[in-house]
Amino acid sequence: MRITMLCVPFAPRRCARNGGELRFWQNASSLLALGHKLTLLVPADRVQDLDLQADGTALEIIPTKIQRPAEGRWNSYRLALLSMLSNRAALRYFLRIDPESLTTALRQVEREPNQLVWAEWVGGMWAAVPFKRVLYSHTDFLHKVINVRYQTKRRRITLRERLRLRRLQRAELALSDRAQAVICVSAAEAVELTARRTDVTYIPIVGPTIRRPEANAEPVARVFLFGTGANTAMRRALAFLREELWPRLGEVRNRVEWHSVGEPDGLDVGGNWTWMVQHFKSHGFVEDLSRVFRPGDGLLMPYPENTGFRTRFVTAAAYGVVAVGLQSTFSCAPEFKNELNCLVAQDTAGLVRQLERFSSDRTLRSRLGRAAMELYRREFSFEAQLPKYRLVLERLTESDGRK
Repeated sequence: MRITMLCVPFAPRRCARNGGELRFWQNASSLLALGHKLTLLVPADRVQDLDLQADGTALEIIPTKIQRPAEGRWNSYRLALLSMLSNRAALRYFLRIDPESLTTALRQVEREPNQLVWAEWVGGMWAAVPFKRVLYSHTDFLHKVINVRYQTKRRRITLRERLRLRRLQRAELALSDRAQAVICVSAAEAVELTARRTDVTYIPIVGPTIRRPEANAEPVARVFLFGTGANTAMRRALAFLREELWPRLGEVRNRVEWHSVGEPDGLDVGGNWTWMVQHFKSHGFVEDLSRVFRPGDGLLMPYPENTGFRTRFVTAAAYGVVAVGLQSTFSCAPEFKNELNCLVAQDTAGLVRQLERFSSDRTLRSRLGRAAMELYRREFSFEAQLPKYRLVLERLTESDGRK
């Protein structure tokens, strides 16, 4: 099958700087591995980031320019006003793209009348609406992400902002309804969309398969923060850690080696990144995580929200690193189960108790580390996702045959 994949606003990257780039790489690589031919539309300013290996006959790359809404005080004011009243205006206001140029680019590369358009991100789905055969690859609900940003900055949401977010939510759900099929990175959001429509499939973000030998935990507990500082979820997690969790850890702070891996937050929202560097050994961005992660280490997930998918704890599990977090953290991936392959808490006090157990029990760390690694091999390897992709495309073909 010839598939046209619209990748906005990123290019697929194997060594990714965020979950979106890794998701695009995984989707494109899976389709190529299943023998499909792929036409990839990538933002012209991100083509240099592209990291895909494929035969030239199977993969065609087309740089695509993304147009933006007109600038100027009057245009901005008008768009801000209309975004409370119109789905289309809300999408323009929050996404800051004009979809027409992307729709035109899709039409120009259409090879067959019923060619499948694979639309990444809500912006890609918006541009692909005019086409009959569209699969929507859903990563995050933008209205939820923006809510998290407001909470991180401790901003009071005005009535106008509430109206805009409500309109954006309607627009995002309406776009998901227009697709012939939807794949979600989050199991929780797949359930949410299934209540509205059929043909929704949960396929987590896993990236390339990571292979590591088993080993026992180190004598001293090590706990990591892992992720790009500019990421919305990371900013929220740091604020929660600093304000809610850290003051309650007591002696646990002295029994643990605290580490962080990831690019810094250039904006240093709330001074939380500076605070973290003062209390954690910061390794910065690490391309080869085997240099820092050891089996039986801990991955602290102090994130009290339910948005998107936490790629970091899947990646960490490949190295035998044990995720420790709140119940809301794991709602996106039901494969992670308390006491079997991770440690889950219902509230902040429970999270403190789990960290106390983790820091004082080397046997527990070793057992959960091995279980996390086994879970990764079974459920989260690249190869484990291929049957899911195959089934999605088979269902699309069957659906076309019934029409």
